[in-house]
Amino acid sequence: MNSTIEILNHLGSRFLNFAWPMLWQSSLLIVMLVVIDFLFRRRIRASIRYALWLIVLVKLCLPPTLALPTSPAWWWHTPSPVVKPQIQYTVTYDAQPLPELPQRPTPIYVPPQPAMNGAAWCLAASGFVTALLLAGLLLRWVQIAGRVQHA
Repeated sequence: MNSTIEILNHLGSRFLNFAWPMLWQSSLLIVMLVVIDFLFRRRIRASIRYALWLIVLVKLCLPPTLALPTSPAWWWHTPSPVVKPQIQYTVTYDAQPLPELPQRPTPIYVPPQPAMNGAAWCLAASGFVTALLLAGLLLRWVQIAGRVQHA
């Protein structure tokens, strides 16, 4: 159970690192388009407003493809070089014997029970909502298939 929670915590943090920038950027874009659509509703043709709303679709589809290592955008940025610090060791020998240290029993470390962090709960909630939407879609599909058979 501990490893499952640790895996959920890890996957949840990766999920939030990917989803959070997409969420706020898409939300900002949608708010901007709502304002533009509201202000220029009568002045701009419906086809142009429709094209503006397609920008949201493009925004939601592009980030995953641009973030993959196989996309051209991955190769555009140049990573900063990693500088490794130079560590030098000096070894000296002494003729005196080492002092006797008192022997203490080694303490037993009991790690705390892992708990799901906020990112893991966000991932679990997202999975739960996705499962509910899929179940609703399947239920609706079965209902429509039944109506088609009776027709």
